[in-house]
Amino acid sequence: AGFDTRARHPMNTLRGNLDLTDPSSLVENSRHLPIDYAGWWFFAFPVDLTADTPLPVFVRGDDVEFGFSHTRGRVEVMNGVGVWHQNFDSKNSPVTSHLEARNHPLVCTLADPGYSRRHVVNRFVPLTLRYLLAMKYSSAEHITSGLDEFLAGPQVWLRLDHEAEFARINQDREERAGPLAPDQLTLPWVENPTGAPDSWSLLTLAGHLVPRRWSRRGPAATSIQTRPLTGIVGREQIVYVDEPTGHGFVAQRDRRRFFAGLFALARTMLSLWWRFPRTARAYRQRRSELVSADYWQRQFDAATTEPEATDTR
Repeated sequence: AGFDTRARHPMNTLRGNLDLTDPSSLVENSRHLPIDYAGWWFFAFPVDLTADTPLPVFVRGDDVEFGFSHTRGRVEVMNGVGVWHQNFDSKNSPVTSHLEARNHPLVCTLADPGYSRRHVVNRFVPLTLRYLLAMKYSSAEHITSGLDEFLAGPQVWLRLDHEAEFARINQDREERAGPLAPDQLTLPWVENPTGAPDSWSLLTLAGHLVPRRWSRRGPAATSIQTRPLTGIVGREQIVYVDEPTGHGFVAQRDRRRFFAGLFALARTMLSLWWRFPRTARAYRQRRSELVSADYWQRQFDAATTEPEATDTR
C-alpha cells in the first residue's frame, strides 16, 4: 500500500477498482509500482533483515513502521494472490479508534522526521468532530484518550503492559455491531451520509443545538461506517447498520456528552500543541529501546505466569 504520513487519509490503495475481466486492466495490474509497506499477512522477509523487533503498536501500525524502516521500496508483490477476511466496517469500533489515535502519531513520528503537530491536528480534529456530530460519542472519546496516551511519552510506553492495557480499553462495549431487531432494519435511510453538511446541519451542530422537545423526527438508519451530518437533525436516534450481516448498533443523542467531548478534544489539542515537539524528540531518541528484544521479553515475562506444581502421585 501507499502511506502518506502527513495526509488526513494516509493509507491509499495503489491499484484498486480494476475490472480484471478487461484485458487493459490486466496490463495495468502487471505494471510495477513502488510500495511503502505491506501488511504482515501479505509478504515474507528474511529473518536476518534486521535485529529490530516490531514496534509494540499491535494491532494498528506495527507493519507500517517496520515497512518504512526496513523494507520500503523493496517490496515485490505477485499478481493473483488474494486475501479474504472480515470486512473492516464491522471490525472497527471505539477500541480501534483508541489504538489508531495512540499508534498512528508514533508510527509517523518515527517514519517521517518532518512529521509535526500540525499533521496530527489535521488528521484527528476533523475525524473526532465528525464522530461527535454523528452521535458516535464513544469513538470520539477514545480518539482523545488515545492521543493522551501518545503524549505521555516513551517513558510510559516502555512500562506499559500491553495485554492489560488492551483488556482495559476493550471493556467498552459501546458502538459494537450486534444483532438488530427486524423493525430497525426497515427504518428510513439517512440521505447523503458522507457528503458535505447543509447549512441547517452546521448551524445546529447536526441537531445538538436543537432542544429535545423540538427534535420530533423518528429514528433512521445508515451504514455503520459513515458519519452522517445531513439527515440527522431533529432525530434523537440513529441505527448504524452493517448491511452484509444485518448487525449494527443504536446511537442515542446525548447533548451533555457531545459538549463534554468538544471540551476534551480542545484540551487534548492544546496539550498536543504544547508538548508534541518534545514528545516526538523523546520517541525518536528512544526508538531502539522500543524495538529491542529486551522490551518484548519483558512483555512476555509479564504475560506468563508459572503454574503451581501439583503432586499427581
